[in-house]
Amino acid sequence: MRFTRGKINSIDDEAIKYFKDFDHALLGKTTIRHLVTHSHGLGETNDGKIFREFEPGQSWAYRDINVRMMTHLIYQLYRKSFPELLKERVFKPANFQETGWRIQQDDNLVAVVDDPNKDAIREIGTVDDGTEKNLFVSAREFAQWGNLHLNQGMIHDKQIVPKQVIKIATSLQSPTYVNKELPQNGLFWFVQNEPAQLSELGERVPKGSYQILGITGPTILVIPAYNVVIAKMYNKRYNYGGDNYLYYLREFSNLVVDTFRNSNRA
Repeated sequence: MRFTRGKINSIDDEAIKYFKDFDHALLGKTTIRHLVTHSHGLGETNDGKIFREFEPGQSWAYRDINVRMMTHLIYQLYRKSFPELLKERVFKPANFQETGWRIQQDDNLVAVVDDPNKDAIREIGTVDDGTEKNLFVSAREFAQWGNLHLNQGMIHDKQIVPKQVIKIATSLQSPTYVNKELPQNGLFWFVQNEPAQLSELGERVPKGSYQILGITGPTILVIPAYNVVIAKMYNKRYNYGGDNYLYYLREFSNLVVDTFRNSNRA
């Protein structure tokens, strides 16, 4: 959102402009676009050493480091954490009361399944600044979040988020890959341009659709072609199907499309 107000000129700005303490040689030609589309090529060892997996824009890999970098950048630009900004500029105007980064136990917080052979455990964070994986949301407000995007940032005829911000976030921003089967992203959202085998979105999902997936499996799928938002709630930290998990993600979106396509024909 910040570059719409002149603080970031373009998502094609080189990242080193904003991360001056970072290793210049390591960042190289990495841009903001690369960071928000998982095409940055940075990896991290278990002891925190950052290295380069591939040249920026040449491939795709989901890693935590770019998310942390963007979280830091938002604080650097606003002097507020991004949860504070969301609460101030989106959650309060939208009357969201069941969404937030939790640091205190609550009976309404669903326990998380780390191992299907063990009891679920209640997991909360130690901080609520967006640097930990402790975001909780109700199914109702999760769906409303998708609806906010479907309706171009509007709720009840009120423009909560600028339309241009929604458009940029949910339209194709990935660089052009040599490998056409790599996932395609907007600003972190997975977007459907042309079907790709390594995408979370199935081949039958219409162009212009977009999806986001949480660490414990909750999924928002937005299909503007059908005027549809689907919210799927999970509470597990392991992948169904093991290494074949991508099949289940893709098939879910395909089945959603089949359902609404057939209902539209009826």
